[in-house]
Amino acid sequence: MQPINSRPQKLSAVQEAQRHGFDQIGQAALVAMILIPLALWAVAIIALARAKIVKRSLLRLAAASGILLLLGGCLAGWLIALSRSFYDFNRESS
Repeated sequence: MQPINSRPQKLSAVQEAQRHGFDQIGQAALVAMILIPLALWAVAIIALARAKIVKRSLLRLAAASGILLLLGGCLAGWLIALSRSFYDFNRESS
């Protein structure tokens, strides 16, 4: 009887373990990329609350956000209207 050559099986197991490890690293990085901006917002709001200027700062933030939303809505409406006008354009038959 010849011994079983298990090198391909070992390589396959190592590659599977690497894939699993890289998947876990990717998932952890994704969670970190989602949580870091949220944590920065929380730190900023807590710092503003301690400085007693939350109301004024939040009003300014709300005003700036409202302006950006209004501009974004206008731009989106303009783009939709423009795209529909191009699709509805019919040339006269010769």
